Amino acid sequence: MILKNEKLCFIDTPGHSTFSNVRSRGVQSTDMVVLVIASDNGIQEQTVECINLIKAAITPFVICITKIDKKGTDIERIYNDLCKMGIEPEAVGGNVPSFEISALTGQGMKEFIEFLPKFAKKIDLSYDVTAPATGTIIDLRISSSLGKIATCILRQGKLKRGDLVSCGSTFAKVKQIILEDGKYANEVFASQPFHLVGWNSTPIPGEIFHLIDKNIKLKELQKITRLPMFGHSLVSGRLNHVGDSEYLTYDENNPLRINLLIKCDNYGSAEAVYQGIKHCNDPRVVINIYCCGIDNLETYTLLSVPESHTLIYTLNTEINSEAREILLKQKFAINSFEIIYKLFDHIKHYIQLEIRKAKVLKQVGAAKVLATFQLSGKLKRYVIGMKVCDGAFYNEKDVIVHIYRNNELLHQDTISSIKKLKTTVSVVNFGDECGISLKSPYKVKPGDDVVCYRLFPDERSVNWHY
Repeated sequence: MILKNEKLCFIDTPGHSTFSNVRSRGVQSTDMVVLVIASDNGIQEQTVECINLIKAAITPFVICITKIDKKGTDIERIYNDLCKMGIEPEAVGGNVPSFEISALTGQGMKEFIEFLPKFAKKIDLSYDVTAPATGTIIDLRISSSLGKIATCILRQGKLKRGDLVSCGSTFAKVKQIILEDGKYANEVFASQPFHLVGWNSTPIPGEIFHLIDKNIKLKELQKITRLPMFGHSLVSGRLNHVGDSEYLTYDENNPLRINLLIKCDNYGSAEAVYQGIKHCNDPRVVINIYCCGIDNLETYTLLSVPESHTLIYTLNTEINSEAREILLKQKFAINSFEIIYKLFDHIKHYIQLEIRKAKVLKQVGAAKVLATFQLSGKLKRYVIGMKVCDGAFYNEKDVIVHIYRNNELLHQDTISSIKKLKTTVSVVNFGDECGISLKSPYKVKPGDDVVCYRLFPDERSVNWHY
């Protein structure tokens, strides 16, 4: 943005919680920060996070409260909350510049925009064009034609095509400088955003790059750009066999395991996807991230992925033809999205459908054992004489009974038959005395507790907020 011959470069960072690392890099890469607070939302968790980042970096900042045209907003409360955190806005007599604006009506916009270059001069934002070029990597993406492209901002000095820069364990001979409008340039100056082409290996966003002597010989170092992987396991859930019943359960010890391969268009998106997936706090689910990054999916990775519960995603990019051919041969679907939250929605929906295939036990009845009778014949079979003291007992396929003694589970089984006054019935209710036979012979004692459970689909929502 150019205001009265003054250039201002804005780094717009997302406000969602999954982009915390992007916000951290933004604060560390800027000369001043505009802390945007929506008047209808007030102070959010991300706002507190940004304030802490600003304090840690000792970065000058301006408070900008937006959407003041909305009815029912409480701006005074926002100021009070800021004061409690040690931030005193000018609007309430403090020393931190503050503005109230509405993009819809334009209220306060002119004053706010005109203030920014004045504030920059006040805090003496100047640079030395003769100093060696130094800058920050903001983001990273991979182009099929240009290779690794780093989005950068120069902090001081001047950078030209042909220069050599080092960044962490990698370096770049500047082959191309691409400006934000897509035009190619021969040089770039401090505070100017640009894309740098010519990296030897992958730089990491947030790292600082420096101009170095072109005659220095650098040892090539490889840096893996994929984000960390969770542990791998092929076992998913537990298949329970009780009497004639067989049912699947997912719990903390036997979770549903989902395997993900995700290719993103840039490092910031990959980082946000990874952080968002970590927010899944459901003990019934473990998400294995085989890879989440910007590099092409490697053949050995694709061939080692389990066939079950594996999802393949792309975010604003495509999978290279070799990887696509391997995936199609293995009959994997490739799910493509342009919005990160749509990708999360798809994963969550898949998990919810799989979870519903599992069963949960819900108690529907309880009884106290009165006596045990052994039936005549070669096979040891028993009839449990009992009185229903809660709910009901059913002779159905989806019913399981547990035998307890002193609150300790001794046996679980399915019901073979229920008799009431020598008549076979399918259900007995509260207060009824009856005799039940189990599928397998088990001798109980008077005073034991018999609890009747029914299997229901697991309809509980997946605990994942992103």
